[in-house]
Amino acid sequence: MARGGYVDRYKKHRCTFHGVGCRLQLSRDRIVDWDYGHEGRTDGFDLWRLTNNLRSRRKLRRVLPLDELEEAFVRACAAGAIVRHPSARYDNLFYLLADLQVEYEGPDHAG
Repeated sequence: MARGGYVDRYKKHRCTFHGVGCRLQLSRDRIVDWDYGHEGRTDGFDLWRLTNNLRSRRKLRRVLPLDELEEAFVRACAAGAIVRHPSARYDNLFYLLADLQVEYEGPDHAG
């Protein structure tokens, strides 16, 4: 069984599945890597993935320098803005609390 391939007909963008996730290589320096979270969610993240993404995004580093990312992540955890999924037993990813509230309260209750 193939564990990857190209996502475009010109074979410029390679996709490789791994463990519980996927790695998409858009260019030599531009890579997006994610794990699927609780019930197949794709909006989870962790500090390692954020760091790798920020390394490959020079323009974003003007907004958030690489050496400030970990501190910002820790502050967001402490403030409760990012949390682990409450129902996910083996999901080690973090999610925006606002996204989980919409999931549990429904779209009519989103603030």
